[in-house]
Amino acid sequence: MLLTGKSIIVTGGNSGIGKAIVLAAAAEGANVVIDYRMHPEYTAEVAAAAGQAGGRAIGVEADVSRTEAQQFIAQRSGGLIVTISSTHEDWPMPGNIAYCVSKGGAKMLTRTAGVELGSLGIRFVNIAPGAVSTPINAVTEMDPELLRQLNGAIPLGRIAQAAEIADLVVFLASDKAGYVNATTVTVDGGLSQSNVGL
Repeated sequence: MLLTGKSIIVTGGNSGIGKAIVLAAAAEGANVVIDYRMHPEYTAEVAAAAGQAGGRAIGVEADVSRTEAQQFIAQRSGGLIVTISSTHEDWPMPGNIAYCVSKGGAKMLTRTAGVELGSLGIRFVNIAPGAVSTPINAVTEMDPELLRQLNGAIPLGRIAQAAEIADLVVFLASDKAGYVNATTVTVDGGLSQSNVGL
């Protein structure tokens, strides 16, 4: 298993891509903490599902924005921070300025912090998904015509499943990706390379 002996904290791990990451990491042997701010009942369900799959996960209500929790620096043994942004970190989406700016910020955080803290063995990697089958795309998925248009614009012909993003996180957290730092991995089926926008 790729993550045996590793401990992973997944913020927002009780739904969507975060939930998929919890399940994938637990299945690969990681000890997983589901960091949540809302819906403890969802967290309990995800932890139970991880346990049923043979993994280990617990839920903890915590605020990762508190900067005095600089554990990686204190423990002096390196670590990895994976952020999930969006193809909209580079690809404008009129009417959604705040969303695009926040995703662009995640990209630059990754690049800057990865350079700043790399000498301590602390890696930063950003993942920029395209369309993923999660609650954020539920309206599109429920409309056959909208879904047909979206799928038709993606070179691979379909939107991603959350588990496909989670599998990349597992790889990045494994020892097989130990030299990946300060960069973004785009996972969009080729959409952003083939269209100027939708």
